[in-house]
Amino acid sequence: MDIPSGFWLTLLACAGYGAIHSALASHTVKGWAERRFGQFARRTYRLFFVLMASLTTLALLAVPLLLPDRPLYVIPFPWIILTLAVQAFAVWGLLAALSQTDALAFLGLRQLSAPEPLRRRAKSGELVTRGFYGRVRHPLYLFSLILLWLFPVVTWNILALMIGLTVYLYIGTLLEERKLLDEFGEAYAEYRRTTPMIFPRLLPGRVTRPRQEGE
Repeated sequence: MDIPSGFWLTLLACAGYGAIHSALASHTVKGWAERRFGQFARRTYRLFFVLMASLTTLALLAVPLLLPDRPLYVIPFPWIILTLAVQAFAVWGLLAALSQTDALAFLGLRQLSAPEPLRRRAKSGELVTRGFYGRVRHPLYLFSLILLWLFPVVTWNILALMIGLTVYLYIGTLLEERKLLDEFGEAYAEYRRTTPMIFPRLLPGRVTRPRQEGE
């Protein structure tokens, strides 16, 4: 099978993308930034991370378009209508899941006026387990994978992008799990025992959901 060079170069770009994101999200880099820049880092690091993530994502999405490529398949009518509808639901799910968290803090905007340590011990009541987070621990990744794998036109380069980003999301999820366990402690350990990581259970089980403050 003659696989175009763009496939391997796209995979390499995904690896670089994942390495940059994982490094910027690590406690090591955050700790260095906080020691080096102090209060300024507490105000701006999250926003800087979001901007870097956005710019590098746009750059990564452009890579398959610039490299040698060949088509693999196109989802035919009427199935493309179904897949586009599922993708539209995934976009709604992304926005809904984001709204169930502190979206301003997620985007780094709240920290501009209310700076906080880049590595802190959270209170158990800050752990969001309602809505989509009551079904899976990482709904943002679930909906991202749905969007990714239902892309209607697939070439070798796009397939490489799909594979590379899926591997990145899986590895990133494992790294994020370690940070969340460090941040939330036993509350997150209990949440992990009762809630799937990315894919929801197909059959309902007798699972006790972690309690939040005020419940």
